[in-house]
Amino acid sequence: MKKIGLVCCSNGIDRKQENDLKKLEHELYQLHIDVQWSPFIYQDKSIKSASAQDRANIINQMNQDDSIDAIMDISGGDIANEILEYLDYTCLKKPFWGYSDLTTVINAIYSQTKRESVLFQIRHLVDNPLQIDRIQNKTLFDIDYQILQGKAIQGIVVGGNIRCLLKLAGTPYFPDMKEKILLLEAYSGDEAKIITYFNQLKQMGVFQQINGLLLGTYTQYFQKQTIIDLFELIKEYLPEDLTVVYSPDIGHSINAKAIMIGKEYQFYFLNKNY
Repeated sequence: MKKIGLVCCSNGIDRKQENDLKKLEHELYQLHIDVQWSPFIYQDKSIKSASAQDRANIINQMNQDDSIDAIMDISGGDIANEILEYLDYTCLKKPFWGYSDLTTVINAIYSQTKRESVLFQIRHLVDNPLQIDRIQNKTLFDIDYQILQGKAIQGIVVGGNIRCLLKLAGTPYFPDMKEKILLLEAYSGDEAKIITYFNQLKQMGVFQQINGLLLGTYTQYFQKQTIIDLFELIKEYLPEDLTVVYSPDIGHSINAKAIMIGKEYQFYFLNKNY
């Protein structure tokens, strides 16, 4: 039986969600996966489950525990980036899974170690037979996509949630964008915020460095608009010869699939897979 460590690097979990976490542990056990919980999961007297140093130390310790095969974060929110300076990047050798605000941690791991991580929220297994079936049948990483502009591309994928990735701007943890495929998706963000985010990346020179842009879903924006509307909105910030790919399988939906950050992908003029 495999064993994973479950941690909370971002906002602490509300105690009201305790039953959901028990369900998660049950679902994982049914998949023959044992669980070791971090002692810092639930909110204490603030939004945090523990200090930044304590939350980082749990990651460091689990990486040195030979019984643990992978580490998966169950949180999201705003404060994961405060643990970055306390992580021991020399010992981060186990696969790390997380999404949303954990974009900061995943990209820091890549920028400091060149190791791969998984952009996925393991809590999406709860009450979700589709996701469980994907894990059992090893299809969790089989993403559909379409090319909106340009040609086939190849490169290491970096990025994730656009708002959270930009927290790394100006820090040592922002990944090198040269010849990368930049993944950008969002949960919150109306038209104004999307304009702001893409304009900042343009001003940073990111779009001139990358091999291509991979768009995931934009949850709030897509409530009223489509991917075509999004592309029309952002293309003034992009070079005309930049390849742009869209995948409806990457983002914050409970049915979203997983993608590896730090892994090399290829996207062709096909409708599926890499």
